[in-house]
Order: sequence, then C-alpha cells, then structure tokens
Amino acid sequence: SCRLARTFGRESDQIVLILDQFAPEGSFEISFVGKQFKRFESNTTQLSVTFGPGLPKGKFEDAIVGTVGANKTGIVVRSGVDLLNRPPPKSDASRLQGYLPVTPEQEAALTELQVAAGTFRATLQTGSMGPPLKAMRGCMDDLVRGWGLDAAEQVSLSKRVAAKSNPSSWMTSSDYPSRPLVRGESAAVHFRLMVDAGGNPTSCHIQAATLSPEFAELSCKLLKKRALFVPAENAQGKPVA
Repeated sequence: SCRLARTFGRESDQIVLILDQFAPEGSFEISFVGKQFKRFESNTTQLSVTFGPGLPKGKFEDAIVGTVGANKTGIVVRSGVDLLNRPPPKSDASRLQGYLPVTPEQEAALTELQVAAGTFRATLQTGSMGPPLKAMRGCMDDLVRGWGLDAAEQVSLSKRVAAKSNPSSWMTSSDYPSRPLVRGESAAVHFRLMVDAGGNPTSCHIQAATLSPEFAELSCKLLKKRALFVPAENAQGKPVA
C-alpha cells in the first residue's frame, strides 16, 4: 500500500493522521492515532470524516477501534473514505468499481479535515493536499508496476474489473472462524486479488490485517474459490489483467 502520515497538535494532545491507499482508485483508509481515541470501550464506533472547506459534511460510519504500540495508544480506523465526502456507492458491485477520480485541482483545494467520534471533535489544518496526493499517485504507480501491470494502462481503463456474482456471497457469517467467534474477535483484512484477462483470480495477497491471522488465511482461500469477475478492458476495449 501507499501511505501518507502527519502529526498534528501539541505533545499533550497530539493526533497522528494516516491515509492508506491499497489500489489505484479514489478511496482511502483513514486512521487517527492519539490518546483521545482510547476512550471507546467497544471495538467499533461511529466516525465522521469531512475534508474541506466547502464540501458536504461527512456521514458517521462504522470504524474499528483499537490500540497501537507499546504504550497502547488509541487508534480509530475507517475504510472507504472519499476525499470529496461523496456518498458511498449503493451496491456491492458499484462499490467494487470505486469512486470517480479526484482531479488535481480538487485535491489542491482541500486544506482541512474535520473528525468527530462520540463527543470528540477536532479540525486538522492540513494545508493544500495537492502536493502530498501527487506524491501518493507516484507511489501508487510504482506499486502497480511492482504487481507486474502497466500503470498507465490501468489508469486509462475503459472498464474496470466487475464482479460476476454478488460479492456478499463470497464470504458469509457461516464462514466466520470458530476460535475468533468464541473469543468475540473481529478484524479488518485488506486483500489484493489479481484477475486475469479471462476474469479469473490468479493470486491473492494480504496487504494488511488486524488481529488473528485466521481471518487473513481464510479470506484468500474463499476469495480464490468463489470470486468470479468480468475482466477489465483497456482504452481500446481489449480485456486485460
């Protein structure tokens, strides 16, 4: 993945903002690290993220709560965050397609981020997000080339890979590993499926995962077995990996 991170605030109330991107499309995983986030007792909370100024207010969505590091500093993590605060795609299939790209002009106009969780509220003055997000795109191009794909071709696809069956059927509650279920554990698993020009998964890689390795191992096993796709097409309409 590619990552941007920056520390805000004074030592007594510091917040570390982390943006992770796992694929060349418009959404990010966003994390906030700081002692302020250790207040949540459950393993999930409702988190609102609003980039701005002048954009629609971000909605409260589920986020994972935990701790990080030897000092067990609080961390809140939310996936699928859009820089323009656009509502998420409604269907699983369209969610797989991701958001439409954000233009460099739109990125440059972003200068702040408001975060809210429970009774906590903060505004982080980021300055223009144009230069750091330009660097993020350069990182992502390198990453895609490292996967053995043509970065320029992937950016100019006329059609992105699409699910042939409903993604919610690929893993169900009956697949939940027994030991984590008994222990009341949950996890976030980021995976990368490589899909060939015929729409078949050729490999599965775990990019990041929390807690039990059982979740990661099972995820790849089931995805390679059950996931089927309509392949992506390049700018000339030819199926490509």
